[in-house]
This record gives sequence, structure tokens and C-alpha cells, in this order.
Amino acid sequence: MTRLILVLAVFLAFPGAAVADALSDFFVAHKAYAQGNYDFAICYYTRAIQSGELSSEHQAITFNNRGLAYYDKDEYDLAISDYDRAIELDGDYLFAFINRGNAYSKKGE
Repeated sequence: MTRLILVLAVFLAFPGAAVADALSDFFVAHKAYAQGNYDFAICYYTRAIQSGELSSEHQAITFNNRGLAYYDKDEYDLAISDYDRAIELDGDYLFAFINRGNAYSKKGE
């Protein structure tokens, strides 16, 4: 959960109303994730991603966070796919590398 809290500050820096829906979806997803409602979180992280309103950096954060929800559902391949996408979008996003390593470890790889 601390990983999610760290990225919330990044989203507070969004300028303008153009990203309001994506930001709203992100926060709904974050709250659902914190409450252990991973399916709902995945749905809203997906909406934020598909909105087309997120910068590459913010997409990377959202893919990473959706990956965390998949990870907590023991859906490691889906989690790894999201972490891979986060890394493609932001090659310096350390959390995605760490989380991907944890998912591979859970798979015994």
C-alpha cells in the first residue's frame, strides 16, 4: 500500500481539467485497492489507462498499480505484463522493476 501512496503526490500535480476523469478513475481505483477490492481497482485503473488523458509517466504509474492489483489476486502473468508496460513507458520507474521481480519470484522464475 505504501507504493501506492508514494505515487499519489504525482497525480496531484496534474494540470487542468483535461485529466479530471482519468484522475478521478485513478483515485477510485486506489481506494478500491486499499480496501482489497482488486477487481474494482483493476476496472478503474483500466479506465484511467484507456482514457487517453494520461502522460506516459502517469500511464506507467497506473500500469504499475494495476499490476499490483493483479499480483494480489495471484495473477502473476497479468501483473508482469503491466509492469513490462510501465517499464516501456518509463524506463527509470524503479517500482515497476521491483514489482516485476517479485512477480517472477512468486512464479518461481
